[in-house]
Amino acid sequence: MPIGSGMARVQRIRSRAPLLFGLAGGGTDFNPYSEDFGGAILNTTVDRYAFALIEDATDGQIGFIACDLGIEESFPL
Repeated sequence: MPIGSGMARVQRIRSRAPLLFGLAGGGTDFNPYSEDFGGAILNTTVDRYAFALIEDATDGQIGFIACDLGIEESFPL
């Protein structure tokens, strides 16, 4: 799109992250627990991903869409 064309540009951020499963010790690595008692965790990942898309909104709302569940929610900012 040429600069100065009068059309607003929508900014999008796309992300993909591997699914992480906490098998044991979740939360023991956070202060103050870890400072007082030590901490250890056991996590694993699988070959599945969580996806996110963030884009500008002009309606003063923040929206969440779970495509796999067919659920949409919107809240005022």
